[in-house]
Amino acid sequence: MIEWKYTEEYREENKYIPERYNVYNELLKKQTCPIKIDTYEFLYYEPFYQLMRQTLLGWLMTVENEYSCDEYIHVHVIPKENKELLERVTSPGLKGRSMSEAWKNVLKDEYKYQVLCPEEFISPISLCEDTKSILSYLKSRYWESEPAL
Repeated sequence: MIEWKYTEEYREENKYIPERYNVYNELLKKQTCPIKIDTYEFLYYEPFYQLMRQTLLGWLMTVENEYSCDEYIHVHVIPKENKELLERVTSPGLKGRSMSEAWKNVLKDEYKYQVLCPEEFISPISLCEDTKSILSYLKSRYWESEPAL
């Protein structure tokens, strides 16, 4: 699973409402759930709320063998320059010096969550001839563009 972020930033905002926790808390209680946390409410702060939903989706796809899925890795593509997202923990109950450290602290298998910068993520395809146009676009759009005034 891939979640690609660029300029997103989040504030401390509790999204713990019945419409949400009625859907997710029962999954979080399951012994085989990949997320381990005592107080579910701490997961209902962005970006952790998104990470929770994506992790649960990957896990349930393996449980149900959806599309023959028997394993998942959750990749979060975030530019190193987006320190507002990378270095901030918006949930008052999650512990860590960074978003990724706080998220990995609630996972049973932290290796299943990986944060990569866009350049690292696409480097394996950079030698493929048919990817030149998308690489050129990404470089001009995000990596070589002048900052907006």
